[in-house]
Amino acid sequence: MSYNGTVRCGWCYQKGHNKRSCPQRRKMAEERAEAGDDYLLRQMNSRKKVTCGWCQEYGHNARTCPVKKSAEGELPELKRLLEKFALQTWGARVGRGTMLKRQNWDGGNIYLATNIIGNFNVKFNSYLHRWLELDNQLERYPFIGYVQSLLESFHLTGVQPTGEKMWVNTPQTNFEVLNNTIGCGYSFIEAGPTTGVPCPVKINLELSKGVTPEEVMLHNKGLKIITGEVVK
Repeated sequence: MSYNGTVRCGWCYQKGHNKRSCPQRRKMAEERAEAGDDYLLRQMNSRKKVTCGWCQEYGHNARTCPVKKSAEGELPELKRLLEKFALQTWGARVGRGTMLKRQNWDGGNIYLATNIIGNFNVKFNSYLHRWLELDNQLERYPFIGYVQSLLESFHLTGVQPTGEKMWVNTPQTNFEVLNNTIGCGYSFIEAGPTTGVPCPVKINLELSKGVTPEEVMLHNKGLKIITGEVVK
């Protein structure tokens, strides 16, 4: 392909087609085949097996992969559960308009909280798998690890007195989740009392390459337990 985006044939150097579909090359291949040498014609007629970059199966690519499309179909439910989790945790600590102070050597910056933002790269999570698979007292350790990874995926946005909007770390907080105390956040961020007005939550989801719908559904299962929709 040339610098301006036009396809140029590597055989005849004409624009509008590539070497595989070149009419001059095909004509020569057919003439050779009639003379008994069909190698070039067979080469032009052969089609390379397409391997999916997502599921590694043959016959389709990642854009049309049924596994990927099924995994994407589970994302709206995951987004709903993460929004609920955010409101139950960070939303209970920081309301819309809660005063946030970043401690700096020059006295720190003041913000009023405006949003809770969660960025998630959806993939297989060993903590989640172990928690949902184990049926003994050791399950609390992978459970805590999974919930902590969820909490750490959030940050806040705030507005300064000047009107400038900024990305803000979450304040250091201990949460009670299913009878476990889980700490998260940063000690250099101070947060005033919550205003009682919920902060809008925005969830950004991105599927890791190769994720299956079953792995997304495992996240949904875990979050339903954590948010109290179902009992483990």
